[in-house]
Amino acid sequence: MNTNNTKYRVITALLLVLASKLLLYAGLLKGYSAYVVQPFLWFLAFFILFDIVDRKSATLYISLLLASINIGALMVIGIISGWGLNSYDTSIYGIVLNILRITPYVLGLEFLRATVFQRLRSYKSLDRSIVLVAALFTVIMVSLSKFVLSFSDETIMLKLIISSLLPMFSLNLFLSYLLLGGGVWNTVSFSLTTYVFTFIAPVLPNIPWYIEGIAYTAIYLILIMFTILILGEVGIPRIELKKNTLTKRIIGIVSYLSILVVLLLIFAGGFKPFVIASGSMEPNINIGDIVLVQPTDINEIKVGNIIAYHVSNRIVVHRVVEVLNNNGKIYLKTKGDANLDADPGLVTERAVLGKIAFTIPRVGFIALGFQYMMVNYPFLLPALIVGSLLLYAILALVGKDIRKYMTWRWGI
Repeated sequence: MNTNNTKYRVITALLLVLASKLLLYAGLLKGYSAYVVQPFLWFLAFFILFDIVDRKSATLYISLLLASINIGALMVIGIISGWGLNSYDTSIYGIVLNILRITPYVLGLEFLRATVFQRLRSYKSLDRSIVLVAALFTVIMVSLSKFVLSFSDETIMLKLIISSLLPMFSLNLFLSYLLLGGGVWNTVSFSLTTYVFTFIAPVLPNIPWYIEGIAYTAIYLILIMFTILILGEVGIPRIELKKNTLTKRIIGIVSYLSILVVLLLIFAGGFKPFVIASGSMEPNINIGDIVLVQPTDINEIKVGNIIAYHVSNRIVVHRVVEVLNNNGKIYLKTKGDANLDADPGLVTERAVLGKIAFTIPRVGFIALGFQYMMVNYPFLLPALIVGSLLLYAILALVGKDIRKYMTWRWGI
């Protein structure tokens, strides 16, 4: 196939994906139009890319095995944490409608992933290609409206990063590895199997967001490890990992999993994270720190404890300077360590969230950074998506020509 024709088809598919995202973001797809227009655009992208993608794939048993592991892990989480009713319509009509809606999306998404990966591999290393593809498709798949609506609350932003961005990036890392080793039809098979299970299951695991994000991230990291091991065993030539590199990758994944397990145990113990956005507790607690709050009965709170409590629609983290007892009811007077005066008013039992058990320095700057962007530059995230796709389109079109010129002109 003509190289220029291929480039233009890739750019057209990217623009269709961009149109799909922007129409949804602008609120122009509502009701049944979301079930028609968006799937149609994704199917067009799939149709355009179909015959320029390497469609050779390993046996689909691999993706079905990995999907079974994924579903099995979800079942274990449900058994441990409990179940909640499925928010999807689980009637026959609802299941069929959701499958018809999601199939073009999966086909378009995975064929676009395969195309992007093929193009990036021509001038990027394997590791860079995997990370870049995972990052790009995380941006494509993320819900823009949720981030725009959460810009005013750094804790909600942290929630979205942990419960949405982190597991989504891990999922895209896994799908990049599966694409590399198993081919595009295995990524399609895995995604469709997982979606269909989600549509037909009457109940799904009901867990707090902070545990959910870490648990899903851990599952996808485990699936990456299984993918490397399984595809290495069956000798798929796409896996370009030497033995020592394979060992290092597995050790790296196990290390990340260990960290996630520790965080999971902390959150499972009832601790809740909050981002510090002011300097009222400096130097003990600084802007950008994340505090882990342990639910505590007000009768167990003593002078000197640092607590988190509600004030109107915000959460304050200050130190208790006095405990008052008025006719058997406990009230707390608080003060920020960096403040000259105590806080106006008293903290009631209903307002108390708990004591500060741990402080994680500076990690919350990620959430604060997102919040700052969305407050001051509300269209930055959509612009990032547009810019990423257009930048790739430009590189796909003239990237090799630019490299040839740089080599000829400067010997780079």
